[in-house]
Amino acid sequence: MTDAVVEVGAEEDTRSEAATGAEEDEEEMDDEDGADSIGELSISGQNEAETELQSKLDQIERDLLDIKDRRRAQELQIETIDNEALRQRLQATLEDLTREERLKQEEYDQVTDLVRNHEEEDYL
Repeated sequence: MTDAVVEVGAEEDTRSEAATGAEEDEEEMDDEDGADSIGELSISGQNEAETELQSKLDQIERDLLDIKDRRRAQELQIETIDNEALRQRLQATLEDLTREERLKQEEYDQVTDLVRNHEEEDYL
């Protein structure tokens, strides 16, 4: 009677080992799938970052063109004004626009460098 119990116990141990082995195989497959998913997320994240940088660059470029247009219009207006006090106020506004244009150009250059560096990383 004890021999039968031992055999049943051994049989259960064998089934447990088989089940454990199958679970480990399944976990390994999950790990591999996870690695693929992480790689895909990484690539997706890179594409998203590139798109975001490009969108930011496009917006800065539009802003910069708008500032340049306003500066040119201000310069033309100053040329036609005879009133010295008004001319000085318009000149102060022109200086502000010139400063804003310079800052926006610096921002544009920085983002352009980021895009360029990001593209170089993609090729490596």
